[in-house]
Order: sequence, then structure tokens, then C-alpha cells
Amino acid sequence: MLDPIINLMMGNTYRFVLGGRDSLFYTAIAVIVFLLFYDVDFKSKMITKISLLSLDMYLCSWIFDNLYYTYFKAHYFESQQQFFAFFPIIVPLVFFSSFGVAWLREKVNWGIKKIL
Repeated sequence: MLDPIINLMMGNTYRFVLGGRDSLFYTAIAVIVFLLFYDVDFKSKMITKISLLSLDMYLCSWIFDNLYYTYFKAHYFESQQQFFAFFPIIVPLVFFSSFGVAWLREKVNWGIKKIL
């Protein structure tokens, strides 16, 4: 998702100098991009909620990517071409699971703030 932005800023050399997608630099750029859109006011309450939780969703999506892709690979994938058949199923599963965890974290955090 952020590769095109980073490639425009730094070219392909960033991979050799700063590491790949799992580097600290890549994480910092992701946080900056999410924070830029954090306070954007949308007319839809649902889109506003998703935008407010997007960083949390991004950070916990790795968990669900690993869970769902591992499960589908073990049970349904026989070839790489089948990936595209299950893509419309896996992506919403990851999205809504990540949204649920981010929303739950927000509610727990709100409850702890009320108590303290």
C-alpha cells in the first residue's frame, strides 16, 4: 500500500538502505500517512469511525492475515491461481476482524479512562 508513496519519495534505493516492508522506516512512514488522515471529517459516521480506527486496524491486521491465509492455504489452496478465487472472501474477513479488535480496544481504553 505504501510502496508507491515511498518509491516516489526515495526511489527503489530505500529497500537497500533502509530495509524492506518490515523495517522501522516503513513503519514510521505508515504511521505518518495514517496520522495525516486521522482528523479528516467525513459526512458518513461509519467512514469517520473507520478512519479513526484505521491505524489500529492496520497494526492488528497482520494477526488476521496470518490466521486466515494460513487456514485457507492449508485447507483450500492447491495452486497460486486459487488465491484470487478466495481473495474476495479473505480481505473482508481480515478487514472486519481488524475493525472489531480496534473497536474493542477503543472501548476498553475508554472504560479504563473512565475508571481512572
